[in-house]
Amino acid sequence: MRSLADVDGLVDALATLRSHWRRWGNDGFDAGEVKVARWLFVGQLALPGSSASAVAYRLFDAWNQALRRSWPQAN
Repeated sequence: MRSLADVDGLVDALATLRSHWRRWGNDGFDAGEVKVARWLFVGQLALPGSSASAVAYRLFDAWNQALRRSWPQAN
């Protein structure tokens, strides 16, 4: 079967993904990875024309909702 994919590049990319998944599964995420994820999340909250306070309010509300979901349910 013929492919237009660079086989050596594909093997390297898959090996890199596997090593990252293994590290994340065993050790979790490092501080830099968490920071990037936070900024990507905040970037999704920002809408054209929205103010900094509106983004801060939406972010605070999202964090509060996530925190409430993590609390044990009262019986």
